Amino acid sequence: MDGPDRDFRMAVGVRGLEARDGADEEEIERVLDEIEDAIRRDLEQNPVSEAVREEDAWNQLAAIESWAGVASNATARFYAPASPWPHNLAGWSKNAVAKLRSIANTLKSALQAVIGALQAVGFSIAVSFPWGISIGLSF
Repeated sequence: MDGPDRDFRMAVGVRGLEARDGADEEEIERVLDEIEDAIRRDLEQNPVSEAVREEDAWNQLAAIESWAGVASNATARFYAPASPWPHNLAGWSKNAVAKLRSIANTLKSALQAVIGALQAVGFSIAVSFPWGISIGLSF
C-alpha cells in the first residue's frame, strides 16, 4: 500500500471546504466514496502482505494511517466545529457514518496484515464524530 499522493490529498481538502461552504452533505458523502475507491485501488495495486520485514510494515502502517487521515480530514472539514459551527446541521448523516465505517473496515484488513510484522498484540480502529477515523496499536 502506497497511501494517497499529495495531489489527491489537496483535491480532497478543497472539496471538503467547498462542501462545507455550500453545506452539502451529499457532496461530502461523494468525497468519502471516492476516498474508499482510491483506497481499494491502492490495495489492489499494492497489496499488504503479512510476510514483510518490520521496516516495510512500518511504511505500510504509515500508508494506512495516511488514508485514515484523508478520510478524517474530509469529515472534519465538513462537520467539525469552527466557532461558530459552520451550518445548522446537528451531528452527521447516516450515509457519512456508514461510509466512514466502510473505509475503516477496508483499512482493517490491511492493519491485520501488518500487526504481526510490527509485533503488535492488537489494534483498534474507531469512527468518532466529528473527527473521523483513528487508529491505535497495542504493543
